[in-house]
Amino acid sequence: MFYARPRDMKEALDHMETGLESSDPFAGALNLEEIVLMGHSYGGYTGYGLVGAEFDYPGIESACTGGEGPISGPCTPEQLAEFSKSVQDPRFVAYAPLDGGNPDVYGESGVQKVEVPMLQMYAIEPEAGAHSGSEIYWNWLKDTKSIVRVGIEGGCHIGFTLGFCSGISDEEGYKIIHSYLMAFSQHHVLGQTSPELNELMSGELTVSGQTLFEITEAAKTYWEGL
Repeated sequence: MFYARPRDMKEALDHMETGLESSDPFAGALNLEEIVLMGHSYGGYTGYGLVGAEFDYPGIESACTGGEGPISGPCTPEQLAEFSKSVQDPRFVAYAPLDGGNPDVYGESGVQKVEVPMLQMYAIEPEAGAHSGSEIYWNWLKDTKSIVRVGIEGGCHIGFTLGFCSGISDEEGYKIIHSYLMAFSQHHVLGQTSPELNELMSGELTVSGQTLFEITEAAKTYWEGL
């Protein structure tokens, strides 16, 4: 599943591009060359590969052959060979991981291959704190990459999909999620800019008192320069 999931995404896009019947209302109506990708949890892991992260082949090889590593072995030589291949898809021009997990499957050097701009969102749970995977990805990327990072205080891991977090209302949580995702996507796909959008993405404006906003130097330079 570690390499099958990103390939499912690529094949879905291929189908949308060339496999639809001419009578389908989506046929020929979609810009499939400039897509903002969003992925939650295991989907967050999946998305990192699609935007350029490379698998930790030595670590995976060790796990496959009975040693320690980021996956549970064993695996066949054919399966191992799949981890030597890139799953990147250049159609994804920006990425929004939401509480993404499994960073060790790529490792630090593999994650640092990502070059697209990112909006990283994560939950800060009242008792558990920040999601561990999100923290690792952030620490590996924050010094050199263009990332806007938004923590949802009182949020929870399932809050990005189902709500029901004890520390924040669904209305407030979804307001935060939707505001940042829409601003990020509208800019990177539609080229939209406005004083309000730029201020939101550079941290000068907030939509809620339950956010923790961080921005890397590369992202700050980009958003303030629009």
